[in-house]
Amino acid sequence: MEEFVAPYDPGPTHERIARYRGWFRGRLIGVAITLVLVLVIGFTQRKALGTAAFTVGSVLVVGLSAAAALVLYLLYRRTRGPLATIGTGTALRIDRAGVELAGQPVGWAELTGFAVRPGAWGLSPVLEVTGPRGSVRLPLDQVGAPPASIDSAARAFSGGRRGLDLSALDN
Repeated sequence: MEEFVAPYDPGPTHERIARYRGWFRGRLIGVAITLVLVLVIGFTQRKALGTAAFTVGSVLVVGLSAAAALVLYLLYRRTRGPLATIGTGTALRIDRAGVELAGQPVGWAELTGFAVRPGAWGLSPVLEVTGPRGSVRLPLDQVGAPPASIDSAARAFSGGRRGLDLSALDN
């Protein structure tokens, strides 16, 4: 084998976006049902419940449901961000010369860091290659290879000198 090549894989990113979109839509339906129930109870049981207590309770219940919907909406919007970084072709190439991530080559002698870093809240961990010109980062779920395969390829092609640092994911 002359090189290890991993293509861009948009599938996991699209799946995560669809999952958050589904959760958000479900929460919106929950807010609507909650609002309808509060209104129905308010109109049918107005005299029995007492105005102040019912108003405070209703605002609290609907407000918490709406706040949960807002959090899910913000997470959904956040998961759409990596769509802009999904490329086509080769995401990662490892060979005897070094590592190339997202079209940025770094030779083994220049490589100062090759690691997987934790992703931000709601996002995939990030594959990071660091060299003299700085760092190149790519969400790990866009790389069509598991971390163990990437680590094995790096160790094989670097003659055992380099491997993929996964320690940041242990914390």
